[in-house]
Amino acid sequence: MPITTAIRIIISRLEAQRAQLEKQRSELKEIISALRGIVTGRARSVRDLSLNDHEKRLIEEALRRTAGNQSEAARILRITRDQVRYKMEKHGLGRKKAAKG
Repeated sequence: MPITTAIRIIISRLEAQRAQLEKQRSELKEIISALRGIVTGRARSVRDLSLNDHEKRLIEEALRRTAGNQSEAARILRITRDQVRYKMEKHGLGRKKAAKG
């Protein structure tokens, strides 16, 4: 077998191994992210979260970053303040009001 053919075979095998390692790396990053979420109590697994769960997390994070300022949270999320309020109510994130009386 000529040396150039042997080199081509080696290159082909190395490229296949590289692709496999990149896939494993990506999977490991996802697993690490999910485990961090479990440790911090923020998520079970990205795959387990529904669209509503993601929406709630985004609203919570925007409100946290803005110290509860709904207008600023709306700007971050690129939605209206009324939409933020609606989503807060939808996900039970509204402020608790003191009972009158």
